[in-house]
Amino acid sequence: DQVSCTYVQVMQQAARAQDPSQRKADLRRRAILDATLVVISDGGLVSVRHRRVAAAAGVPLGSTTYYFANRDE
Repeated sequence: DQVSCTYVQVMQQAARAQDPSQRKADLRRRAILDATLVVISDGGLVSVRHRRVAAAAGVPLGSTTYYFANRDE
């Protein structure tokens, strides 16, 4: 599915990242993806909101829209 493919891509990018700032960005993106899976498991797809995901990931709200433009990503 789309989430799994994106998750695998992020993990591969994180493994290849040499630049510390790029690695930090990859890890934050991974944290957002992990949090999204938690939100989905707790309330289903209809419960996915930027605020919920950001809170679950422990990142600023703007991070969710910075790393992911929409739900399809």
